[in-house]
Amino acid sequence: MNITAEDMQLKSRIILTYDTTEMNQNDRNKLNRALYGGISTYKKDGERIVKEYPGIISKINAQKLGKGVLMVDRFNSSLIIQTLKTFKAHWKEIPVWTY
Repeated sequence: MNITAEDMQLKSRIILTYDTTEMNQNDRNKLNRALYGGISTYKKDGERIVKEYPGIISKINAQKLGKGVLMVDRFNSSLIIQTLKTFKAHWKEIPVWTY
């Protein structure tokens, strides 16, 4: 009897671990805003305006598993990997199958 990933309805995912300890604080903040988004507030005509900017993680439904650890669909991982390359962060990829 052969059982395949399709029979069990498993999804191909990647666990990405990344390290920002060697990055300067400015680049680390830029990377975090790119991944997780940010909030901007300003006043216009005496009224306080709050704008929220979504990050890559919310756009592609990635999951944060811990500090510097993400689980991403294999097909969406290239966007996060490219962002990590842009900011010169160190990362590792661990392929997994999930339900």
